[in-house]
Amino acid sequence: MNRTLRVYGAACVLMIAAMAAQATTIVLPSDEQLIAKAQVIVEGEVIASTPYDRNGSIWTEASIAVTRTVKGEASGTIAVREPGGMLDDRITKIFGAPEFESGQRVLLFLTHDNDGAYRVVDLFVGKFDEATTTDGQRLWRRDDVTADVVLLDSAFQPIASKNVQRDARGFDQFIDDRLAGRAGVRNYGVENPILAKGGVATPSKVQANFTLISEPTIYRWFRFDNGSNAAWYSAGTQPGYAGGGVSELQTAMSSWTSYSEAKILYTYAGVRNGPVGGLSGANGFNEVVFNDPQNEIAGSWNSSTGGVVGTGGFNGVAAGGIWEAPFTADAMHTAGAHGAFSITEGNLVIQDNVSSST
Repeated sequence: MNRTLRVYGAACVLMIAAMAAQATTIVLPSDEQLIAKAQVIVEGEVIASTPYDRNGSIWTEASIAVTRTVKGEASGTIAVREPGGMLDDRITKIFGAPEFESGQRVLLFLTHDNDGAYRVVDLFVGKFDEATTTDGQRLWRRDDVTADVVLLDSAFQPIASKNVQRDARGFDQFIDDRLAGRAGVRNYGVENPILAKGGVATPSKVQANFTLISEPTIYRWFRFDNGSNAAWYSAGTQPGYAGGGVSELQTAMSSWTSYSEAKILYTYAGVRNGPVGGLSGANGFNEVVFNDPQNEIAGSWNSSTGGVVGTGGFNGVAAGGIWEAPFTADAMHTAGAHGAFSITEGNLVIQDNVSSST
């Protein structure tokens, strides 16, 4: 079994399972690879971040005032659009999607979207926020530790994430060197920096709980509480896999359904022949979409440059009800009654070009 077959099988198990924990798997690209993959690199300020309805799912558009174009062509105010967000009492959660806040200064590694806007390369991986340490050092900061994704190294092994940020001046110089064809010097790492506001740059990761979906908000498959299953359909096939990837999908589902303590009940309902919803639009079905037919994951899988193997998330509503937590998971999730979002639809998309021979 080659490395890509292993990573797809592992990714499928991890992503489906965690419609209980983290539903996105990323082979973390190096900084050199990230620079090379980006069509556009800009520095700028987030002017606004606005959720909107897009075919039944919620997307968020961030307006970025560009202050410096590092690679490619971009100027003025650009739009960066990503799936996910909250609108009224509805939510679309995409694990690993970058989040933007008005007033943030950001360094963005971007690719062109089909509608004239931009997407961030490899979800949160291509977004850095500006931060300052207590002694005045300026940083470009990315939160690899608490990101709600599964991160793998180039050998497809889980990464023990560390809070290593980037000195802004050194990282900027490294990017300029790489774009000019020079090797550059990777001497810009800053481990466990103390920020001028908020203390340590990245807090310790909260331990995931089987009955929860994300931190700190609670999202639930309420049907599990009365013994009902969540039925999943597949759409398309993943080239090079027996059954087009369905075998790995069923293995992932059974590994959780058979573990009674997890209180997760999945079934495979077969192939759907109707219109695909995926991450971009709600259609009322839980779907695993193989080979990314709608280009919902930017680019294509390339084992030499890493990136997103597959990504997933769900649509939900605030009117889920009250959930009685049987025990205390952590300080934010104590035993007792909690209001929770109800998951109405789950989606998982496997990147195109992921196969047993690439």
